[in-house]
Amino acid sequence: MLCDQAYKLSHYFVLFSSLLSLLFLGGCGGAVSSTTASNASCHISKSHPQLNYMVERAQGASIEQARKRASAELTRQLSAELKSELVVTSQSGQDSSNSSLTNDQVHERVELYTHFKHAELINPVTKCESCSHQLCQSTVVLDRDELGRRLVKEINADIKRLKTSAQDLSPQSSLLRFTQAWYIAQAASQRIEPSLNQLKVIQRMTKDLLMIESLMKGAQQQRAQREERLWIGMTELNLNFKGQTQVPKAIQEVIKGRFSQALETMGLKYWTKENCPASDSGQDVIMMTPSGEIQCSLGFIGPQCKLQLGISLSLCSQGKLSEDVWSKLKLIGVHPHDTQGALDKLLKSIKTSDFSAPLSKSLSPFIIL
Repeated sequence: MLCDQAYKLSHYFVLFSSLLSLLFLGGCGGAVSSTTASNASCHISKSHPQLNYMVERAQGASIEQARKRASAELTRQLSAELKSELVVTSQSGQDSSNSSLTNDQVHERVELYTHFKHAELINPVTKCESCSHQLCQSTVVLDRDELGRRLVKEINADIKRLKTSAQDLSPQSSLLRFTQAWYIAQAASQRIEPSLNQLKVIQRMTKDLLMIESLMKGAQQQRAQREERLWIGMTELNLNFKGQTQVPKAIQEVIKGRFSQALETMGLKYWTKENCPASDSGQDVIMMTPSGEIQCSLGFIGPQCKLQLGISLSLCSQGKLSEDVWSKLKLIGVHPHDTQGALDKLLKSIKTSDFSAPLSKSLSPFIIL
């Protein structure tokens, strides 16, 4: 009798122990049975050497969670912030007042955050995954060559655009050609730079890619040096006052003053001389001629005066560039009693900010803003 009871108790103990083991296995996704075998067969440095693979390990409550954490850490390493500073020293020369210019420096700071977009190339190494004491670990890898080929393929078209446009980024190119080439090169560079950043992280920068990076820096330097040569001048205002034989001087001074302030706000250098520089001065001077019309009439409220503006642009030694009417700029002054009052209100309403947007649009084909 006692022997039977002892046998039953022993049987129940074995059964209870088996159930506990099954529960423990379930908590780690069934990976415990292979823990010893996995650890023994995981020679990650031999199967996935650092020269060819990026390797990351992580732990979690389950294999899946450990994989996600390892993949996230690898993605973080490939999503790096790149900060660089460009310093360009200009050539000696003279400004519009014949003052000597030596060793001027142009600083440009570039900040870029690269987002890794190829998480599908990160793969787990199953023989290096295991669970122990309710804690699982996983190892994931990324093939450097595979990612490198993918990134280079994606930027090939922009590399060709950059090479072509860079040929026109030279001091000999016309201002229009130079500016258009810069816009193309800048757009291509912005798309290329994140991929180059990741290629650096995975150590797959080839000589050709290093040349492309150098070409991008060279484009920035050419732009900075061209800006050093660029000035904006302004001729007398060409304004028509309908119904009047002469435009009041106060109107001309206000409008011209707002143009000058707008140029200053845009960071453009103002050419104060009336005449163009000598052709061999090494300076690009765009002469701007503001034009417009003032028309006063009787409105619903009373006399009102409207101002319509535009500009024509010409490049010294090369002739006319363009002409632009600012049709969207609406400047109106209204007074209940007299025309002079409406004209005074019109002048007071003119702000520098009114000129900035249309002026930027007119200049943007020729000036990098």
